[in-house]
Amino acid sequence: MQTLICFLCTIISVHYGVFSQECALNVSHELIHNYCAGKNSADLTVRVDGGFPPYKYLWNTGAQTHSIKLTDDGIFQVEIIDKKGCKTEFSTKYQPVSALKINDIKRDGESNDRNQLIADVSGGVPPYDYYWFGPVKENVNTKVLINALPGDYLLLVKDSQNCVLSRSYQIEDKKD
Repeated sequence: MQTLICFLCTIISVHYGVFSQECALNVSHELIHNYCAGKNSADLTVRVDGGFPPYKYLWNTGAQTHSIKLTDDGIFQVEIIDKKGCKTEFSTKYQPVSALKINDIKRDGESNDRNQLIADVSGGVPPYDYYWFGPVKENVNTKVLINALPGDYLLLVKDSQNCVLSRSYQIEDKKD
């Protein structure tokens, strides 16, 4: 009788091991910031592979969907349960990003051949890329455009999340 009980224990533990491997739930996520659209929010979506669909989602916010909108900073957690009761959890920290903004383009210099245009940029997710278009042939990736000639300029600024803004500026020709 003792041998039979141990044999049953072995079968149960082997079955449990196989079951837990089939239960493996893998979670990936995507966080899309909406600050490019002038909104101080983000969309968080979790995706699940493995286990046995359909999946149930229970967020610490009370939501029960695979995607939620984040508007406040904090830690967001979700418990995911598959059809057979297998569970996993996912959490992430979120901090809102302020909108990308070109605050100003400042001009430094008074003569027609020694002007500098300086971009004042904030928000978004640095680092920024700067693209200057105008009478100057160079389109250098710098916040300070040196030797700017009189004429119309367009500045494009792109942050690390590919949010792009533009601002125009004009240097008037000072002919005596």
